[in-house]
Amino acid sequence: MQGQSFVQIRVNGVSTLREVIRKDMTMTLRTGSTVNDLVNILQEEFGSKYKEITGENLRNVIERLFTVTINGKLPTPIRNFDRVLHDGDEIVFFQWTGA
Repeated sequence: MQGQSFVQIRVNGVSTLREVIRKDMTMTLRTGSTVNDLVNILQEEFGSKYKEITGENLRNVIERLFTVTINGKLPTPIRNFDRVLHDGDEIVFFQWTGA
């Protein structure tokens, strides 16, 4: 759309997310998009495939079990899904293990 600006980010997932999203997937989002917006897009694009594999809702699993790193760092607070994404950010969803 004319007049709108966009950012490109890279997205990676581990564990069960790796089964549905490509490694080093590049996505284009509107400037001002947040981690929450990204999760909504992932749910829309990959949610049905994720549910086929795991029987669970992708968004719910991300919110409950996954931690998001942005450019190799944990956002503050850790579950800060309101964090605005910037051009060139690398987002990794990883699942805690153990305990």
